[in-house]
Amino acid sequence: MPAPEPAPYEVLSSERVGDGWLLTARIPESSPFFTGHFPGHPILPGIAHLALVTRALSDWQGREVTLAGVRSWKLRRPVGPGETLAVRLSGSSGVGDAGDGGVAFVLEREGETVSRGTVSWR
Repeated sequence: MPAPEPAPYEVLSSERVGDGWLLTARIPESSPFFTGHFPGHPILPGIAHLALVTRALSDWQGREVTLAGVRSWKLRRPVGPGETLAVRLSGSSGVGDAGDGGVAFVLEREGETVSRGTVSWR
């Protein structure tokens, strides 16, 4: 029987903060997110940033959600293995996306923005 695949991230906390949400997660060195991205210099791929945003949104809603669109998004700094990220959400916490088009997110490492944008969800 093959060994189980390591988890892509470890949630350290997930909680309401004011009228938004904060998820803190550690990306282990063994995360499958780094497989092939890039050999010898692993960086967390953009799709993994969105996976963390989706997890934070799901926790905020108390149910599994899916992203319906990415309204804006800027990757600002690379993230490596073993780092801890804070995922901050603000905007609508109602069903679907906000009347203004979505939920804003910021991913931070030790207070430094690594990516930010706005997504819609369902």
